[in-house]
Amino acid sequence: MRTLSKLCVAVALAAAAQTSASADAAGVKVVLQVSEGTKQAKLALYMAKRDLELDPRARVEIVAYGAGVQFLQNDTLFSDEGPKVAALAAQGVVFKVCENSLRASALGPGDLLPRVKVVPSGTLEIARLQREGYAYIRP
Repeated sequence: MRTLSKLCVAVALAAAAQTSASADAAGVKVVLQVSEGTKQAKLALYMAKRDLELDPRARVEIVAYGAGVQFLQNDTLFSDEGPKVAALAAQGVVFKVCENSLRASALGPGDLLPRVKVVPSGTLEIARLQREGYAYIRP
C-alpha cells in the first residue's frame, strides 16, 4: 500500500512538473483591461509592446469596455494609436471590444480599427481568459 501511495505521489509530481514546463514553453499569458481614457489605453499599448520585447512567446490580449472602447475606434482622438494597434496585432496581440459598450456608445463593428474583435461582454471575456490561465492586469 505504501508503494502504491508513493507511486501516486510521484506520478502527480511528474504531471505537475510537465504542466509547468508546458506553460513555460508557451510563454506568459496576459489580459490587459482598458476601461478608462487615453492614459490607460496608451499605457496598455506600451505594456503589451514591452511584454513582447521581454518575452516574444507571450500571449497578450487587450479587452476594452466602457470608455476604453474609444481608443479602438477608426476615427477618434486616438487615431495616432491606430498604427501602434496594427503593429501589435501583427505581432499576435489580440484586441477585443465589449459589444454592450459599443451599443451604449452608439457604435458598431464598422466603427472599429481593423483586426479588433467584438465580444458580447468585456468583463465576462476577462473572466473567461483568467479561467484559461491569463494573468489579469489593469494598467
